[in-house]
Amino acid sequence: MITITFNPTTPKQMAVVTAAMTAYVQQPLAPSTNMQPEEIDATPPTNLAPLNFVEDKPKKAKKPPAEKPAAEEAPEPITLEQLRAKMAAVSQAGKGPECKALLVKFGASNLTSVPAEKYGELMNEVGAL
Repeated sequence: MITITFNPTTPKQMAVVTAAMTAYVQQPLAPSTNMQPEEIDATPPTNLAPLNFVEDKPKKAKKPPAEKPAAEEAPEPITLEQLRAKMAAVSQAGKGPECKALLVKFGASNLTSVPAEKYGELMNEVGAL
């Protein structure tokens, strides 16, 4: 007689042991009345796949990558061409003298003499006209 003792502690362990025992017991049993002990095939079955036991580990929830607020992104610098197009549109809309006054305010006689670092500020002022 063979005695097997097991003490599974998780449902997954119980399922593994149950599957192994079921596969072992399902091999044909020899009738005990007509066979002699030496006639019984006691070799373990070879068609069983090995059971790999892996403990269930709690999965960590992945956090989505934090999005950077739009305020942190530096705005693209204003180009001379953009500023010229905006001033031309405002001038043609009848605000030519106001555009000229803005150039004087920025210490320039024409648009090309405005320092590049002041393009953004001038663009805001032109947009407010």
